[in-house]
Amino acid sequence: MSAEATHSAVMKRNYNANIVSTGEEEAKEKLVWGHTLWASIDDEMEPYGLKPTLWRNSEDVLAFHPAPFTSTIMSKPGTSAIRGGKKDMYYDEAAFIEKFPALWQAGIPAITRDKGRATVISTPQGQSGLYYELWSDGKLSNHLVPWWESRFMVKGAEDAERPYDVVAEAMALAPEMSTLDRLTRFGSDKLRYIFEVGLREDLIAFQTEYECMFVDETATYYPLDLINSCVDGTLKMPRGWPENYEPRGAITVGVDLAKKRDETVFTVVEHVDDKKYVRYVKSYVKEQYDFQFEELRKLVAVCRPSRISIDASGVGEPFVEKARNGELQTPAMIEGIVFNAPIKERWATSFKGDMQTEKIVIPPHRELQEQIHGIKRDKTENTGLFRFKGEKDDMFWSLMLALYGEGRTPVKFYRIGG
Repeated sequence: MSAEATHSAVMKRNYNANIVSTGEEEAKEKLVWGHTLWASIDDEMEPYGLKPTLWRNSEDVLAFHPAPFTSTIMSKPGTSAIRGGKKDMYYDEAAFIEKFPALWQAGIPAITRDKGRATVISTPQGQSGLYYELWSDGKLSNHLVPWWESRFMVKGAEDAERPYDVVAEAMALAPEMSTLDRLTRFGSDKLRYIFEVGLREDLIAFQTEYECMFVDETATYYPLDLINSCVDGTLKMPRGWPENYEPRGAITVGVDLAKKRDETVFTVVEHVDDKKYVRYVKSYVKEQYDFQFEELRKLVAVCRPSRISIDASGVGEPFVEKARNGELQTPAMIEGIVFNAPIKERWATSFKGDMQTEKIVIPPHRELQEQIHGIKRDKTENTGLFRFKGEKDDMFWSLMLALYGEGRTPVKFYRIGG
């Protein structure tokens, strides 16, 4: 996408393009790629008009050719307004862009004149929302690119003398096979590792990410539109808790511990009046519990929570005991919670109500959004209670622990002195 827009801006005068991405970092990355492409052109090409003057290179604009012939690429996150004018429109990961319908409506008039074009790219996110409608209504040209069309993912293609012959065989046979059968026959070692270890054999996640399949929206408890309404694109998910951050409200931590091949997840939520902000999510897959406990101690030291709610089921019991014995070195309330159907139902329904009343605020975090969307509700035959479960739901339950715990109202801790 970035290469196409840059090629047009380099080769044409008075060309304009607007790229819309899910977040600020993704938007900046588009222009980094564009500048890199321009810089790779040999300087000897300049007299022939194949390497024009770099007119502007900023965080959100890349431009070539001197005025009045300047061609401009503007790259913005989905939280920004789209200006009018004559230009090509690009939407990257459209299914995950906050307020995509409004941005689509604002951008479409820009392609009215000349040969203006709108390009929409995304992996699926359920059978609802504008992206799904654009894909399925048949009015636009569609291009499906599953993994078996890539020589980097097809077994033996990279090392073959004629790699695209290998890919051609996969393209001919794979569509008629089941996901597991085609993955076994044509999937590269790396792709099979991603499925088995990275995605922990989550078939729906693999089909969504690598085979461009739309998950049936009717089976999910949290509709896509509801989730997207809670996403604030201006928020950032830090890789580590910012040490100088001063919270405006109470901080709570939820810890969902790994069982077998699940992930251990730490989630931090800030409670400001009636709003609940998801501030931090961290996953651990292969690390030992002692290492995870030490990481939790470090996190608690900098975020200073008033409550820490820990999954005490099975392997979580000794984790909770260590925390209660003072090894976390925190005055926070320690809760050890054994998951059961009534607790999960209370949390899941409370969460939906809080989302509907706009009390939940989530930063753009694709995996968290997908896990929320993947939660399904069905009634158990024996007890008559509802069961809430997703193919991959560690982040979701860690979030529930952080949000609600045992239901006690969190209080804010203040730092006294220097």
